Amino acid sequence: MGLSKALKDLLIPLWEAYRNARLAGGMMTNTVADFNYNFNTILKARIDALVSQEMENDQETRECRFLMRLSENGWTVGDMEFFAGLYEALDNMDPKDPKGLELLEELTNTKITTMDQRYDMFNKVGNVVAILQTNMQDSQKLVDLMNDAMSAVPTYGEYPEDKAYEKTLRQEGTFNSRVVVEKGRRLDIRKGLFLEAGYRQKRSDDEKQKSRDLGTYVMEEMSGEEIESTPLNYAQRTRSLRKTNRQAIKEVFGEEVFDEIDEVHQGTEEERTIPIHHALGNQLIKDGHEVLEFDLAGTGYMMPRREHQGQHGKESAKELTEEEIQGSLKDTYGEVVEDKNGKIYSGIRCKTRDYKLKDGTVINKTRFSIQGPNLVNIGDYSIENTRVYVKNLTKEYVMDLFDKWSRKEEEPRDIYVLISGHSRGAVSAGESVHYIQRWLDDYVEKNKKTHPEFKDYAERIKKVLLQRDAVPGAGTNIRLGKNDLRKIPNLNATVFCSMAQEHTDMAFPLQNVRGAQRIIISTTSHSMDLAEIDLSQRTRTEDGSAHQVGLYDAETGEYYRKSGISQMPEGVYITDERYNVVRLTSYSQLGKLVDSVYAGKPKQEGRVKALHKMVRNWFYDNNLTMSYKSEGEYEKAKDKALMQMEKVLANPSKRLRQVQSEIRKLDELMLSNASKGQVAAQNKKLIEACKAYMKKTKIPAVGDRAEKMDMVCDLLTFAQRENNYFAKGLDLASQKNKEGKNERLLEKEKERLEQEKQLKDYLTKLGKHFKTQLGKCDKAIGPKKTEEERKFLKKQNKAAEIGPDMSLQEVRQTLLDLGIYADRIIRANGASNAKEVIRLVSIAKAVYKDTEAVGKEFDKSTRYFGDLTPTVNERIAEREAKIEHLESVIKNGGKEPDEKQQAKERVEEAIRNEKRRFDALKRQGAAGKKPALGRNDLSLSAAKLVFLETIRDAEAQNGYANAKGVLAKLADHRLMEIAAVPIAERPGFEKLASTCTASQLKQQYDAMLQKPAKTLGM
Repeated sequence: MGLSKALKDLLIPLWEAYRNARLAGGMMTNTVADFNYNFNTILKARIDALVSQEMENDQETRECRFLMRLSENGWTVGDMEFFAGLYEALDNMDPKDPKGLELLEELTNTKITTMDQRYDMFNKVGNVVAILQTNMQDSQKLVDLMNDAMSAVPTYGEYPEDKAYEKTLRQEGTFNSRVVVEKGRRLDIRKGLFLEAGYRQKRSDDEKQKSRDLGTYVMEEMSGEEIESTPLNYAQRTRSLRKTNRQAIKEVFGEEVFDEIDEVHQGTEEERTIPIHHALGNQLIKDGHEVLEFDLAGTGYMMPRREHQGQHGKESAKELTEEEIQGSLKDTYGEVVEDKNGKIYSGIRCKTRDYKLKDGTVINKTRFSIQGPNLVNIGDYSIENTRVYVKNLTKEYVMDLFDKWSRKEEEPRDIYVLISGHSRGAVSAGESVHYIQRWLDDYVEKNKKTHPEFKDYAERIKKVLLQRDAVPGAGTNIRLGKNDLRKIPNLNATVFCSMAQEHTDMAFPLQNVRGAQRIIISTTSHSMDLAEIDLSQRTRTEDGSAHQVGLYDAETGEYYRKSGISQMPEGVYITDERYNVVRLTSYSQLGKLVDSVYAGKPKQEGRVKALHKMVRNWFYDNNLTMSYKSEGEYEKAKDKALMQMEKVLANPSKRLRQVQSEIRKLDELMLSNASKGQVAAQNKKLIEACKAYMKKTKIPAVGDRAEKMDMVCDLLTFAQRENNYFAKGLDLASQKNKEGKNERLLEKEKERLEQEKQLKDYLTKLGKHFKTQLGKCDKAIGPKKTEEERKFLKKQNKAAEIGPDMSLQEVRQTLLDLGIYADRIIRANGASNAKEVIRLVSIAKAVYKDTEAVGKEFDKSTRYFGDLTPTVNERIAEREAKIEHLESVIKNGGKEPDEKQQAKERVEEAIRNEKRRFDALKRQGAAGKKPALGRNDLSLSAAKLVFLETIRDAEAQNGYANAKGVLAKLADHRLMEIAAVPIAERPGFEKLASTCTASQLKQQYDAMLQKPAKTLGM
C-alpha cells in the first residue's frame, strides 16, 4: 500500500519546492528548518490519524515513522520521495530481502551530518537498489529518484556541521555554481556574495590590475577518475537527460578526442600553466585602443550577473541595509547614469577606469551595465528601449572622439565597442549592433561634405558582440526570432547557447542568429557560464580572488575567459561540463551530438531546430581554415570522402545532380595527372555545389534526406580541408611534451588495445555461434523454403561471417537486420502447431534473443569508438603502431624519432591505410557494387599497395638510407597514383587484384613478374 494518495498530494509539492529551492541556491539553515518542520508536522498528523483508527502497525504508519526518523537523522526533505519509494519496495518484497531489512535498520539508526556520510550511505543504498532492479518489474522510477538524490548538490545550510567543503567539492568532481568559499566553508549564496564583494572592494586598484594582467592560467590538477566523474547539471536533470556532454562527445568523436584535453590537468604546476585571454576590453586598452563596453542583463535582473565579483544581479544579502547594497552595486557597476538633460536612468550604471600607456598617455575604458527587461518585456528597460540606450550612448562617445580628431586634438585610433548580453539582454545586444551601424551610416552620409574624414574614422569602429543564450521571449519571438548580422562591417560576433536548458521552448525560444564568427554550444542551464565561479584559481597567491569560469581549447592550448572568448578561432564548438571545447568540422556532427545528448528523451524541438539552422548556415557562409594533423589523418579522410562520393553518385535524387557532376569532373582531373592548383580549383566548384545543396535542403532533415545531407556536408568539409592541405600542409598543433605525458598516453593506448583484442575474440566467437545457429535453422526448415525463410537464412549466413575483418559498422547493421528477420519469422509462424514450425520459431526466438543481447554488448564495447567504418583488425594494427611510436619516443628521451624511424613509420602507416581501402573496395565488389569513380578502382588500389610494399622492402634492406626522399615522395599523393598506374595496367594484374587478399598481393605480383622487386623502386 504505502503512503495514501491524500498524503502524497500534500508531500509531493513540498518535495518539489524543496528541490527547486536547493537548485536556486538559497538554502539557509532557517529555510531548511522550515521545510523540515512542515514535513514532520504533516507526517505526525497522519500518524496520529492512523493510530486513532487503531492502525498503529499498518504499513503506512510504519513508513511515516521511518521517514520522520530519517528527517531527524539529517536526510533532507528533497530526498524523501526516493526513501518513500525504497521503503515500499523493500516492505512489499516476498520473501523479505535480508540485506534490505539490514539497510532499513541502518538508515533508522545512522546520523547524517556531512556530505561524506551522505555519499557513503548512498553507496550502500545503491547496492540494495541493484538487487531491487532484478526483482521489481517497474524499478526505473526508483532508480531515477535515487540518481537525482545522489547527483543533487546540497548547500551549506543543509549540512552546517560539515567543515570539509573543498574536499567534498572535489568528490563532486565539478564546480558548484551557487556558492563561494571563505576559509573552506560553504556560505549561503546571498551572504557569500556580499562577503566576496566586500573583499574585492578592499583590494587596491593595483591589485585588481595585477589580476587582469595575468597572462597565464593554471589548470586544476585532476586524476582520470575525477575528470570522468562529472555529475549531471541542473538543466540536464530538468530535461531528464542521463548523459553528460563529455560522454556524448566521446560517442561521436571517439574517446581519443579528450586525450590532449585531459592531459592539461596532469603534471606539475608549471606543466599545467597555459596562456589565458582575459576580458577583451582589458587587453585592448593596454594596446592603446579606445574601448566602450556594454553589458546587458537578462529578464528580471537589476544588473548583469557577476557572481565572481560578489553580485548576482538581483540582491546581495537580506541582512544588508539599502546603503550597503548601493555601495556594493556602485563598486561593481559604477554610478547611476544621468543624461545631459538631468534625467536619471536608475537601471543604467557607468564605470570608467583610467589606464596609463607606456608613453605616458592616459586613456580610459568606459563600461555601461544595463538592467534587464521585466517578464513581459515592457517598460523602460525592454529590448526595444535598451537597444536605443546603447545606440545613444555609443553615439555620444563616438561623436566626441570624431570632433577631437577633426580638430587635431588627438590622433585617431581604433574604437572597440564591446557589447555582451544574456537572455533578452543578448537579444538587445544583437539589436544594438544594427542600431549603431544605421546611425553611423547616416552620420557619415550627413557629414560627407563638411567632414569627409568621418568615413575613414567610421572604419576604425570595431564591434565585438557576445550573446549568451539569446531568447526574445514568447511574444517577442515573432518579431525578433531571427537576427542576421552578415551585412554589418567590422563585426566580431560570438553566440554562446545551450542545446537543452531548464525552461520551456515556448517561454524561452532560442534566437536564430546568422553571421557570427563562432557558435559555442553547451548543455547547461539558461544562466550559462555567468553563474559559474572558477574555484580552482582561488589558491593562486598572485591573485587569490574569485573569477568567472572560461573555455579551454586544446587546439590552441589556451584558456579564454569572459569576453576573451571572442578571440577564439572562428568555428562551431561544443563544450563539455568543464567548459572544454571541441570543434565541429561538419554540420553532420551536430545532429549526431544532439541525438547522443538527448538519447531518446524528448528534445526541445524549437531550440534544436534553431541550432540546426545556425550551424548549417555557419558551414554554408564560412570556410573551414583547418588542415590535417597528420598524413594518416588526411589519408583516412580521403578514403572516407571517396566512399561517400560513391554513395552520392549512386543516389537517384535529381537534387544531387550538380554535386554528382562536380565529383565526376574531380575524378577525371585526378586521373589525368592534373596539378594541385587544378584540383584545388575543381574542389572549389564541388564546395559551391555542396553548399547549394545545403541551402535548398529543409532542416533538421530526417531519414533518407538526413543521410544525403550528412554525406554532402562531409564532402564539403573534406574539399575545404584538402585545399588547405594543398596550400599550407599539415596543421600541426603545438603541444607541450611534458614530463610523463608519453607514458600516460602509452598506458591509455595499451588499455584500448586490450579492449580491442577482447572485442576481436568476441567477434570471432560470435561468428562461430551464428554459424552453428545457421546449421540448426537450415535443418529445421528443410529443402522447401518460403521467400521469408530464405531471407532469414541469408541474414543468418551474413551473421556467420561476423569476425575481426568485418567493418564494425557492418557488424552493427548485420545484428540489426538479423533481429528484424527473426522477429518476422516469429510473428508469421507463432500460431502454427506443426512440430517443424515450432522448432523453427524456437530457433528464431533464440536468434532474436541473441541479437538483442549481443547488440547491447557490442554497442557498449564500441560506445566510444567514434568511427565504426574500420574493422577491429584495422584498429588493432593502428593501435599497435601508435604504441610502437610512443615506446620509441620514450626510449629516445621524449624526442620524436629520427628521420629513418619516421620514414619507416610513415611507410607502414601508408600500407595500413591502403590495405584498409583495398579491403573496403573488395567488400563493395563482393556486394555487387561496381565503383563509379576511377580512383576507387580495385586494381589501382592494389597497385598502390604493391608499390608501397615494394618501397618498404627495398628501404628495409638499406636501413632507410633514403629516408628524406621517401618522406618527400610519400607526401606527394599525386606521385603515388602516377607510379601505381603502370602496375595496374600490367596484363593479368586486374585478375590478380580480384582474386588475392591484401596480404597475398605483393608475393603473387612478384611471382608474376619473375624478377626482383627492387627494380620497381623509387
